[in-house]
Amino acid sequence: MRMQRMAVTVLALLALGACARKTAQAPPVPREQAYYEAMNEGIEALGAEDFAKAEAAFNKQAELFPKDPTAPYNLACAHARAGRSDQAMEALERSVALGWDDWEHMGLDTDLESLRGDPRFQKAVEAVKARGEAFDREWDPILRADLQTGRDFKTIKALLSHYAGEEKKMEQALFGLSSFGQKERRYRLANEKMGSLMKLDWKADAQAFAEVLRLHREFGREADREEGVRIYEEFLARYPEGDLAAEARYEHAAALANVEATCAEGLAGLDAVAEAFPQSPWGGRAMLTLAREAQKSGDLERAYPYAKTVLEKFSGDREIGWQAGELRTILFAKDGLPEPAVSDWDGKPVTLAEYEGKVLMLDFWATWCKPCVEEIPQVRAAYDRFHDQGLEIVSVSLDHKMKPAKLRKYCKEKGMDWRHIYEDKPWDATIAAKYHVRAIPTMILMDRSGGVHAGERGEALLAQVGALVAR
Repeated sequence: MRMQRMAVTVLALLALGACARKTAQAPPVPREQAYYEAMNEGIEALGAEDFAKAEAAFNKQAELFPKDPTAPYNLACAHARAGRSDQAMEALERSVALGWDDWEHMGLDTDLESLRGDPRFQKAVEAVKARGEAFDREWDPILRADLQTGRDFKTIKALLSHYAGEEKKMEQALFGLSSFGQKERRYRLANEKMGSLMKLDWKADAQAFAEVLRLHREFGREADREEGVRIYEEFLARYPEGDLAAEARYEHAAALANVEATCAEGLAGLDAVAEAFPQSPWGGRAMLTLAREAQKSGDLERAYPYAKTVLEKFSGDREIGWQAGELRTILFAKDGLPEPAVSDWDGKPVTLAEYEGKVLMLDFWATWCKPCVEEIPQVRAAYDRFHDQGLEIVSVSLDHKMKPAKLRKYCKEKGMDWRHIYEDKPWDATIAAKYHVRAIPTMILMDRSGGVHAGERGEALLAQVGALVAR
């Protein structure tokens, strides 16, 4: 299963390893809204193994944007799961013809497992891979001097105003296109914009200089990293103050931190950015990186203030928020696990005191989330193996507008014979917000002494739970 990838408005995002929040701000265009509603409906139906409903929803998705390769790909998943191999291959080949671009996801997608032995499937995977390689040879890197084209503008202000309008129009036109089509349009416009900037004295204008830096960062080659560091240093020498300086200082420090020889210098630079710009998203990004690095080295005292600030101030930021949840265990290690303060689906209040001396797993999931559904057998195996040794599980469903009886039936069929919480509310209104859960599946473990641990996935989860119950 795969969801449409968008640069601006996203109602649903399903990554290969986790599902992000299912709903967010609604797109302004009714047709786009209907597209996402159809896709969400199909994903929920597929999670509940209602293949007829899933097929109908994905067909509606395809009707709304016929050139979109995501809809026939999703339809192929529904047919494959239902055992309709020929129909699945027909839909998959249609997706490939429309520009499906992710051959790795396609080759690993468990929804397509029944097609693995079909020569047509392997041919389709190879076709997508070859197309991607050819595209990269043609367009990467777009900022090479011999590829740049540009237009003539009298002033930097006129140039920036023109391309702001062009970028807005382009993003609106990208909806429903393949990733190849989206990337090519972005590359062409970036190519022209950079070429136009090069015709003017762009270094003399802070905003124009910053645009060059952003283009270099987004479209430049990996081999240009050292050159990128140099350009940031030149910018900061000219423009050491203001919001653009905060962005440049962050990106400069991050570039240094990504190279082993200059990692220490980069981390020191990020620390300075966090201190100088505590209210800026660039300061938030610096704190996010620093918290991760401190956590990785085991220095939770250093990680704690960064993590706390990021989670409290920047969790709603579009670029920071989806990563911020990774820092939750840093807070819980010091502050303890928050009280659920909700009731289970039988109406009984859930309290941490009930689980003193036991190992508790809080399992955040949803039926529409494919990685969550794939993880159920491992969670069930952990419960079957370790429940008698002190493991308790409370699953928190982030489904919304799903009939409770239907959810109960689904959980019973999946063998999820433990306690459940279902609030039937939008994600941000559930206890997921209290636990800083930004993507699912998420497992949070509390050991017998109240220590909190980030849950592993797959076989690693069984080993982790086994080690905790053995203490």
